[in-house]
This record gives sequence, C-alpha cells and structure tokens, in this order.
Amino acid sequence: MGSLLTRLTKIFRGSPLYYERIEGVRFGIHQLDFLSLNLPPICNYHCDFCFIPRASENPTHHTEIHKNSLTMDEYTSLIRDARALGVCHIEISGEGEPDLPLFRPILTHIIRTATVLGIHTTVFVNGSWLDENLLHFLKDTDSSVAVSIKYTDPEKYNRSVGIRDAYRHVERNLETARLALGGYAELKGCHVYRLAINSTILKNNEEDNLRLRRYCEERDIFFHASTLIPRGKTEGATIDRARQDALSRELSMSSIITAASSRDSLGFPVCGTFYYGLGINYDGQVLFDAHADDSLGIIGNVREIGLTEAVRRQQALRDAFYHEGGISYCPLRDIRYPNFINQYGKETQ
Repeated sequence: MGSLLTRLTKIFRGSPLYYERIEGVRFGIHQLDFLSLNLPPICNYHCDFCFIPRASENPTHHTEIHKNSLTMDEYTSLIRDARALGVCHIEISGEGEPDLPLFRPILTHIIRTATVLGIHTTVFVNGSWLDENLLHFLKDTDSSVAVSIKYTDPEKYNRSVGIRDAYRHVERNLETARLALGGYAELKGCHVYRLAINSTILKNNEEDNLRLRRYCEERDIFFHASTLIPRGKTEGATIDRARQDALSRELSMSSIITAASSRDSLGFPVCGTFYYGLGINYDGQVLFDAHADDSLGIIGNVREIGLTEAVRRQQALRDAFYHEGGISYCPLRDIRYPNFINQYGKETQ
C-alpha cells in the first residue's frame, strides 16, 4: 500500500501529518508544538495488554492522588504558557481513562481552555463512557477523538478488558460517536477525519484488525493500527517487530504518530508528540515521553521549574537519546530505551 508518509489521502485531524500536510506547519520552529497531558491512573478496564501498570479503579487510590493533581487554575496557566511557546495541539491519552465521569470536569476544562486559545485537542479513549453529552461537547469544541479497540469478537474483547458485556456498550457508543463526529472534510486533496479507531498489533488480533479496517472504511472513520509498546502487561502479547511494522503500514490509513519534519535533524520520521512536544503527568511531573512513567522524577516538576525549563531539559534528554543510538520512531518502542532511562535515572539520584 506504500509508505505512510506519502499515502496521505486519508488523514486524522490532530496527527502530526495533518499539520504538516494540511496546515503547512514545519515543526521545530517554535519552542514547543505539542503538549500531552496525563490524567490520574484510574481506569474502569483491566486490560491484559495495558502498558500503564499503575492504572487502577480503586476509589481510595483516586482520593490519595487527587491531593497532588494539578488544579484547574494550574491547567489554565500551563495551557496559556504552552500557547505562548507555540503549541498548536494538546493530546489527552492517559494514564487514566479520559472519558470516565470523575474526570469530566477537568477534561472539559482543559479542552475549553485550549479551544479559546486556538489549540486543537485530541482525546484517546476506550469508549466505555463516551456518552452524548461528552460527544456534543467535543463536537462543539471541534475536538478529535480516537477510540482504542483491539478486538471485534465480543468474547475476546470482554475477556481482554476484564468487563462482562463491555463490547456491546462500546459498540453502541461508537455508533453514537460516528453520528456526532464521523465523516470527513475534503482539504487539499485529502480526506480529514475527526473520529478514529486506534488498534494495536497483537499476536491474536490480525483478523480483528482487518475487520476493524473494513468497518472504518464502510462508516467513514479513520483507522490506525499501532505497533505494540513493550511495557506493563504486554509481555507475551507481541509478535515479531518487523511483522508489526509491516502490518501497521499495511492496515493504517496513514500515520497517526509520525512527523516528517524530523527528517531534517534525524534523517527519519519520529513521533511528533514526543520529538516536538512535552508530556506532563497529572501531578505536574515532566515525562520523557507521554507514557514514560519510569521517567518520573528525572526531569522535574513543572510547578517548580516552569514550562520553559521543562522543555529545555526534556529536549536535552531527547537529543541525548538519539545521540546515544536511538533508532525507533518512538522511544518506548526502542530496545535501547530501558537502559537509557535507567542510566539517566541513576544520575539524578
């Protein structure tokens, strides 16, 4: 089917390729282009492939971490500072499940604040709580949504997430989402989508991914199949890395992750939200990458060091990673990453 960097007929709005191809953005000109914000590690699912090992649905756990969570005022200041540095996009994809009702006030506050400042937002969800109220809000704020689905077989899906009858609820919510956000806009010869299904290449879901691709084609939904992040509970769920890469290129409508701009500095495309962005945990801790919870404490807390210094430190660590041999488009998918982050973690102790 060709390279994901040239096969751009279908594009997900909010992906780095959208900004490069449709809006003509060249990343790296501003101090910061992307901001990834994590919500607390609370989730209603118990996925056997989850790469966030700390995720929990324990209400007591939520009470404990709530004390350290960024406040709405802090989020407002953070987003304003990010806009001043050049940020055009905010991604909310974890650690906890963003569409849980308990996160609704902070989620809508982040999106509303970003929208007023001209920043587009993408939310990655499991779809279990994607109700009409939230969907109408996301539509009104012109946000994008990616629903994570790995299986089309109800029994496999329910077993993998540890919730009885979960598939039926997600299937219903996805249809509601399609009516609210589905379809595409024709821009510069491309079909641009605001609703996506994001799957992962697992050893037991190749047929499921084929069906998901067909499902999306028939309903004007964007489809992307990611390679596996080898973290958390994913050990044993993966297949050969070369096979993962090939399937991702074959099945995905275009890349939801990579940015072509990095060719100038690295010679190959890498994750745009990592290379040109900054990940911040729910408690203000700056992350090496949005899902790199093992980097907590290495860079510092944005409450103490400020956003500009946080960007400087993260980019210095990013450059060190590639200078010392990083070759993957995503650091967490690079076999060198564990040793790299362990080395720098020790140096900060």
